[in-house]
Amino acid sequence: MQTPFKQGTIVLASRDEELAEMVGQALAALGKQAPRLSMVHNLPDALVATRLLSPSLMLLDDGIEGGPGVELLDQVLEASPGMPVVYLASQHSLDLERTIRRRGVLFYIAKPEEKEVLQSTFCSVFQCLARSFR
Repeated sequence: MQTPFKQGTIVLASRDEELAEMVGQALAALGKQAPRLSMVHNLPDALVATRLLSPSLMLLDDGIEGGPGVELLDQVLEASPGMPVVYLASQHSLDLERTIRRRGVLFYIAKPEEKEVLQSTFCSVFQCLARSFR
């Protein structure tokens, strides 16, 4: 498995520009060690990004164009086995969480309604990864 932040690129697969801004701010808080953020808006672009950029981490928003989130995750993991993925769920359920976790994601995040909580979650996740893989 690749180590997050080692190669310096994170792919955000989402149509949500506000989410991209939150991720960018959380990464900027890391300072010099912050990886570069690349955003894609649909599944075909996410699959191309995994091949061309060899990202150290993918943030997969289940609201991305291309089908149900679980199917998207399967295609991403098939295209790039072992790549760490953080799955962002808009509609949380325990069944969905179990299904996603069984696929081997690094983190499963149920997107809260409060943007500040999500921003704080991103900061915590990135700081944890940065410390763990120095």
